[in-house]
Amino acid sequence: MKPRFSDDPQKMLFALVGYIGGLLCIAIIVFCAVRHTQKKKAENTQIVLDLEAGAENIEEEALNDDWNADEHRGSAYAREELSGEVMQFGEIWGYVMAKREDEFDYSMPLTDIGYFSADVNSYGELSTLNRGDNFAAFSGRIHLVSTCESRALTHFVLDPAYSVRDRLVKSLIAASANYDGLQIDYELVPARDGKHFLEFLRLLKAGLGDKILSVAIPARVRTIKGDVYSYRALAAVVDRIIVMAYDEHWSTSEPGSIASIPWSRRVGEYSASVIPSEKLVMGLPFYGRTWGDFTTNKAYYFSGINRLLTENHIHTIERDDNVPYFSFKKEITITGYFEDEQSLLARTRLYKDLGIKNLAFWRVGQEDGEYWKWISSENADVEPSEE
Repeated sequence: MKPRFSDDPQKMLFALVGYIGGLLCIAIIVFCAVRHTQKKKAENTQIVLDLEAGAENIEEEALNDDWNADEHRGSAYAREELSGEVMQFGEIWGYVMAKREDEFDYSMPLTDIGYFSADVNSYGELSTLNRGDNFAAFSGRIHLVSTCESRALTHFVLDPAYSVRDRLVKSLIAASANYDGLQIDYELVPARDGKHFLEFLRLLKAGLGDKILSVAIPARVRTIKGDVYSYRALAAVVDRIIVMAYDEHWSTSEPGSIASIPWSRRVGEYSASVIPSEKLVMGLPFYGRTWGDFTTNKAYYFSGINRLLTENHIHTIERDDNVPYFSFKKEITITGYFEDEQSLLARTRLYKDLGIKNLAFWRVGQEDGEYWKWISSENADVEPSEE
């Protein structure tokens, strides 16, 4: 007969110690969990308090800030008082984005609207852009703008070796039936498709009849050999050339003006020397850009991560299920260039002095509204083309 467990005091002692030890372990785990929860709650509470304190500080600063934007015509900075006469131009074009029609105002001194945009999809098919009742009370002309946002796709739709080109030409002509003109804004024409681009435009012009065919092209300061956007060659085919005199500096360039005055002068002088004045429409920017001196969103080598940590004196990491991670704060300097009444006025006067008769603006809704009072149209009642 085997002895009972209760008859062995030593085994009972070991069992009791194990039982008590298990209870202690459970108690420690529960205690740690409670402490962790309390700590996180305290941290969250502190974050809320910090945010509330920050909001109170902002409100207090706002109360103490005696800046009155109304006194500066809606500006967050002091405007300079400008003087001079209102300038007249033959045509004043403004681009309006689909689904942002409410940013257009009938008081704007526009003679032409570029309705943006009917895009070409991956199959070479034209997306529809229904004018509908938009701009119903506008007395000027409205142009359908077509875009193609891929270099490979642009080649695909321009090269006559494919059946896509002729089908697209027919679609563009049909889509323009309810418009006064058609604008082609294909900014990624491959280098070898220059002749195809011109032939594409010739086919469109032949099909549009009396309607205006315009083309939007990049800014140039000189003639470039083999340029697919040859100003002279295009001027022989289309009715209007919109020179996009902006993006001198862009999102990945060094900080700088969207269109500095000296650069704008060079673009204007060259454009006026090769494009007939009645066909030249000089584009001006309404938008601005910002640049930061530190970019965070990118992939890294391990060595790059080490360098980043070392440069910022980070020598402690945390792990999420064995995967290391870190976080730190860094001060970033933001540099921004933008357009306002004064810069737009200076550029407009420059183009006026160069004898440029027509302007276009990218795009309606982005502008400093104070600018509009400086320009007017000689042809304010431009008659739409007959359908």
